[in-house]
Amino acid sequence: MKKILSITAFLALMLAFSCSQDDVSNPEPAAAIPSKVSVTDGRLVFPSVTIFNSTRKALSDATNDDLDNWESGFYEFKSQRSILNEILKKDEKHKEAIDNLPMEDALKLKETVGDDFYFDESVLSNKNLLDFDEDGIYSLKIEGYDQGIERFVNKKGLLQIGDSIYSYSKGFIRIIMNGDVSKLKTLDKYENSSVEDQITVLTVRREVISLPSQNGKILFNGTTDCTGYTSGGGQRVKGRAAAVYTTGSGVYGIYMYLHAWNEYHGVFGWRLKDTSQLNISGIIDYYVTTYPVNTVSDQLSIYATTNGQTVSSIRYDIYDTVSSSPIGYGLSGNLTYTGRHGSSCSL
Repeated sequence: MKKILSITAFLALMLAFSCSQDDVSNPEPAAAIPSKVSVTDGRLVFPSVTIFNSTRKALSDATNDDLDNWESGFYEFKSQRSILNEILKKDEKHKEAIDNLPMEDALKLKETVGDDFYFDESVLSNKNLLDFDEDGIYSLKIEGYDQGIERFVNKKGLLQIGDSIYSYSKGFIRIIMNGDVSKLKTLDKYENSSVEDQITVLTVRREVISLPSQNGKILFNGTTDCTGYTSGGGQRVKGRAAAVYTTGSGVYGIYMYLHAWNEYHGVFGWRLKDTSQLNISGIIDYYVTTYPVNTVSDQLSIYATTNGQTVSSIRYDIYDTVSSSPIGYGLSGNLTYTGRHGSSCSL
């Protein structure tokens, strides 16, 4: 199993903290989670990057129920993970209710409310947190910005490690190095780091992987999304291979993730649907090449599954933090996304 170091932890290292890489292949039991984490103004505060890393490691294989139990121990803190889960549950009930209306009543509702009628109010009131695809399927804007970071940031995208306050928003990770909370009001105006103001800014670019064939290998070229339909039940599985590139202040990170999700076609369109039949499998080679020419590569046997949980999506993460600018990255091999009632698609 690869060593994995989150970009947040690596940032802390680069910016004067010290710790060692975490191997998430052997997560600690929940009882081993450090108890020194606190909450200030609705954001989690980790006394050090060491405690942040050990907490992240202990929760690496936690179920949603485990995470809910852990999070319930913090007064006035709600993570973006739990916010999204609440939205999904409410929106599922909303869409089911509309699908069960007589068509005449549903059409009247659409005429009265507009095109957003198929979304629950919880979706509409949290649009600032969500990205939507062409089918109206949504995910967090910070998805993929760092391994599991949605478990630790609040609705405002804030997290504190030591004296530094981290802010996650679409396209950026911003850090107030000295913890001066008065700078939160104007933090969004910073698009570049400022030594004078003690603000560090990283830009984050998320994109699907689209690369030509290389060295005789068939890479994921052209589309990196696939869709597979079931033989019945009106459901489908969708799969994606995507990359997140983070850079700024001498920090470079490449984070590739494989994402599968299950959808059901209601009367008025596709929507996420919980299932226990969802997995990602295959054997792939991945590589990251940095300037001038140094390549990190590995072959991975991929298998991600719901482990019996009822979920609407699963992900497999591949992360490498590098010390110089990446000039190339990619995946090759075969991946299969399998969903409900035998629906499957491959990349």
